[in-house]
Amino acid sequence: LVSLHGLLAKEWLPPLGSELNRLGDSRVATISCVGVQGAPLSRSVLGKQGVVERSPTSLVLINEPNVPDAALGVAAGDVVVLEVLQADLVDDTPHGVAQLKPVLQRALQLDALKPQQKMLMVVVTDADTSEASESDLRQLAQLSL
Repeated sequence: LVSLHGLLAKEWLPPLGSELNRLGDSRVATISCVGVQGAPLSRSVLGKQGVVERSPTSLVLINEPNVPDAALGVAAGDVVVLEVLQADLVDDTPHGVAQLKPVLQRALQLDALKPQQKMLMVVVTDADTSEASESDLRQLAQLSL
């Protein structure tokens, strides 16, 4: 069933509302992408429309270029995807995990939109296993959070 957060997301993010209406009463998980580059890898995986219809739960990407604040997408989403370059993660630059903190702080002010825990996925792009292994990057991301 489309839950309260879905209904509120439809009001705050009108193009997303048309996708949710199209899916009807099916279960939907919303994905919000955060990152300086707009999470291009995650967006390309979900396709141009940003909707993956699957049973029992469809995925809908909050892909709103007109959203004034990424915190709104984070507040409306079930899953938050943060894409960072390996260099930004390793060097702890402002374009790394640190960019998530102000967005999460603003999203907390919108917590009434969907007051529950969210899944956070950190996607490391341009990874070079000769510089750092996958387990090293996972550990570094966990420490950064």
